[in-house]
Amino acid sequence: MAAQRFARSAAAKTVMFNPESGSELSERGKELQAEMKQALLAQQKEDEDRLVEVKAGRAAAEYAKLKKKAVVEAGRMGKVSAVDLAAALDKLSLNADGKVIAALHRAFQKAEGAPCPSAKALLASVRIHLATLVAVVAGKPDRMALILKELETYTSDSDGRVDACVAALPKIVQTMYDADVLEEEVIMEWWAQHTAKQPELEVEIEPAQAHAEKVANDLEKANKNVKAAEVRLEECKKTAKLADKEVSNARTGGNPTSEEQLREKEARRADKHAKAALAQALPKHVALQKTAGELFNELPRAREAAAAAELAVKANIAITKALTPLIEWLAEDEDEDEDSDSDDE
Repeated sequence: MAAQRFARSAAAKTVMFNPESGSELSERGKELQAEMKQALLAQQKEDEDRLVEVKAGRAAAEYAKLKKKAVVEAGRMGKVSAVDLAAALDKLSLNADGKVIAALHRAFQKAEGAPCPSAKALLASVRIHLATLVAVVAGKPDRMALILKELETYTSDSDGRVDACVAALPKIVQTMYDADVLEEEVIMEWWAQHTAKQPELEVEIEPAQAHAEKVANDLEKANKNVKAAEVRLEECKKTAKLADKEVSNARTGGNPTSEEQLREKEARRADKHAKAALAQALPKHVALQKTAGELFNELPRAREAAAAAELAVKANIAITKALTPLIEWLAEDEDEDEDSDSDDE
């Protein structure tokens, strides 16, 4: 928006001409023209980035909705066997991507020990459902990418799965590769994206941890402030009650003495101050309670976000370590194929 305002402001200025020629732009005019161009380009870039961000957000939301539906449908299949799974999937109101997700998550759900099966159990279940996976993927690269994405997400979902399931990934990916569920090109493209994420994930840990720590410290201070406010509020209530009683006792009638009049005047002044203090203490106490409550609710979310950032890095490292030998083998195999093709020529 700042760039846009600058562009409008610059455009509104009168163009400066060279007094000698009467037509050519002066140096200042050229500078303004260049500044306007830069401002417009900056605004265009900002708009494009925002559009990309919006589209990515919509795509992520749509995918999350599709995945939720597919996982639920997979869980509702009851005792449908792996042999009958493909036919059962065809009866569901899911698109092609949804069927891929449902088929893979069916294998996850049916693994012994789910929702956190051992590596051996996960691999065994994937092998049992392999024929269905071949059918739903149908050699489509985008669906292969979906398989890899879901494998990564599933095994990265918790510390337990990282520890128990990641070890199965090399065998799972190789099994799928041998069965043509996955192709080498798609695997290598996914691998490049996976390994490129590591620096970004590591950068997210520190601010997430710092935010969680700040919320915890703020909550501690807020709770102390609430306790102090409670003490102050009780003091104000007691003072106000005593002041009110003193006013009642100090009321005079008939022909009061000057001393009695002074006592009543002082009592009323103290009562006014006590009520004013109470009027301030009560909303302050309420406001501090509200702040403490908001921080109390925020702390679990902040800690969860910090833990998720740490888990993402842990999972990424574990998956990278587990799959590196297989990826290197695939890369060597590809090089050998290229050398063979060169020899044939």
